[in-house]
Amino acid sequence: MKVLWYLPIVPKLKHLFLNKKKTINLLHGMQMRENVTKSFVIQLIQCNGKKINKQFPNFGQECRNLQLGLATNGINPFSSLSTNYCYWPAILFIYNLSPRLCMKRKYMLFSMVISGPWQLGNDLDVYLVPLLEDLKLLWVDEVEILNVFVSKTCIMHAMLFCIINDFLTYENLLGYNVKGHKAFPINEENIVGHQLKHDQKTIYLCHQRFLHSNHPYCMLKKAFNRNQENDDALIPLTNLQNLKSY
Repeated sequence: MKVLWYLPIVPKLKHLFLNKKKTINLLHGMQMRENVTKSFVIQLIQCNGKKINKQFPNFGQECRNLQLGLATNGINPFSSLSTNYCYWPAILFIYNLSPRLCMKRKYMLFSMVISGPWQLGNDLDVYLVPLLEDLKLLWVDEVEILNVFVSKTCIMHAMLFCIINDFLTYENLLGYNVKGHKAFPINEENIVGHQLKHDQKTIYLCHQRFLHSNHPYCMLKKAFNRNQENDDALIPLTNLQNLKSY
């Protein structure tokens, strides 16, 4: 039997705005991002934030509206190779905070734990229904929060900003097939899959083209698929192309 523990996120978000210090961090976190070193992650967050504010102007104009990220994965608590018992935690991150605060433990919203004797597989969406209902409430309907500065209630909305997971969870969480000949969601048409005759497994070839042209591996045939690869390397996708692929 699987067991689901769910901690509602709406009361947790309301409680954040009852603390004056936490409220200041939430309201001014997005401005603080502009003064941080332009790393790839920060650039991606800023690019997505500007795109969201442009697509949903009413959402972006209100500084109390929150952008959330969801992270989940299966964990074996007994550090054993067998799957006699496992659990899946679901944690929400608030990206309105500055980079030095959004990953702090006190701002992480531990919302759900799913435990059972075997892996969830593609049934993960069934157990996420309570969380999705609260996220739908925060996005579609209005939630009243108390403004500690003026002692009045105001309206807050929230949206699921991004999802953080490994490649195997990508299939369970989003429904994309991570096995077979087309197991790469980005640039899958240019990836070559080959079915092994005896092992019944799929391998992916044509990776020697990413090496330098004078690399000794490029001249080897017998050690690989008995073919010499002379194709040009694939051009890396830009941040905008990467976002459009999703």
